[in-house]
Amino acid sequence: MEMVQNDVSPSSQMSQVRRFIERDETSRQSTGRINILRVHNAQHSGWSSFWADPFHSVIHHSTIKIIAFFCASYLFTHLVFSLIYYMIDASCQLQIESLLDAMYLSLEVGTTIGWGLPGSPYMKAADSKGGCMSGIFIIYLHTLVMQIQNAIMIGLMFCRLSRGTSRAASLIFTDKAVIREIGGKFFFMFQVCEQRKHQLVEAKIRCYALSTTVGGQTINGA
Repeated sequence: MEMVQNDVSPSSQMSQVRRFIERDETSRQSTGRINILRVHNAQHSGWSSFWADPFHSVIHHSTIKIIAFFCASYLFTHLVFSLIYYMIDASCQLQIESLLDAMYLSLEVGTTIGWGLPGSPYMKAADSKGGCMSGIFIIYLHTLVMQIQNAIMIGLMFCRLSRGTSRAASLIFTDKAVIREIGGKFFFMFQVCEQRKHQLVEAKIRCYALSTTVGGQTINGA
């Protein structure tokens, strides 16, 4: 019987193995993704878990999705307040002629650019001694909502850009390891290197062993 051996390189074999922690970066660093299939049930749905901790639920999405989310949220906020300004136009003498004018006013108030009203800057008629009380409340609410949105966006973007998985992109380690006996004890040894010019100080490394046990015997380990 003739034995035929396939010519398969070790690198191609490693790429075909389904890893628990993905290592698909340029130098086979970890991407931070874990190959776990999450199955939702009626008691623990995805939305209930999301609203339990919305900050960390949003921050684990991609940066593009977070930016798109804030673009949509800012647009929605300005659209809502532009409709409100359009509704109080008659009582506050804003002299808004269209929804586009109301949208411009919403952008000016929300971004604190300045006033561009053709009417009175204090939202009152020229022959009126009093002002528009509803306008004060709406402008206060509008600026408050925009301040909260700005604070949330800055916090999310800072945490997203300074996350540890991005910092680990320049850390590489050997694909092969050795087991060495020192003083009657066996040690699992491999090398870790920082590719940047500035080396890490007081770095700590954790190693995890994954194994499958059937009938008290380990049949697979990694």
